[in-house]
Amino acid sequence: MASILKTDKIEGVTASGTVQMPAGHVIQTVFANTSTNTTISTSSYVDTTITATITPKFSASKVLVLTNMAVDSASNNNLQAKLFRDSTELKLEQFWGYFIGDSGWYKVTRESHMYLDSPSSTSALVYKWQARLRSGVNTSYWQWDDSNGETDSQIILQEIAQ
Repeated sequence: MASILKTDKIEGVTASGTVQMPAGHVIQTVFANTSTNTTISTSSYVDTTITATITPKFSASKVLVLTNMAVDSASNNNLQAKLFRDSTELKLEQFWGYFIGDSGWYKVTRESHMYLDSPSSTSALVYKWQARLRSGVNTSYWQWDDSNGETDSQIILQEIAQ
């Protein structure tokens, strides 16, 4: 026999009168996909088009940042990328060449990254990646389209209850 639960309203209220979500509960998810090419050719950081904005509902929440980046780089390049929340640097990543000695070869790779942030905010927060050429002389690309199919990148932001 199946049970049926019917209700007109469910409320979860703490002594302070605010809603309390179960810890680990995903409150909201923001997804962004980009296929817009970003060219990396100098040692100065440039904004990539891998960016998304989330407005947390609760200041105690954490934000889980999941990124899948398509990087097309020459074998002798060393790239760096930084994850930012607004103007705050959160994470530094290194990308190394894959065919050392074969300086003419390019290879598209998928770089996946995760970061759990504690922003303590209910304001709109912009998460973005910047990248630069740390060493090497060949231009690298984020989201390179070689006419054989786009290589796009994604960023997912999830507000997690605490």
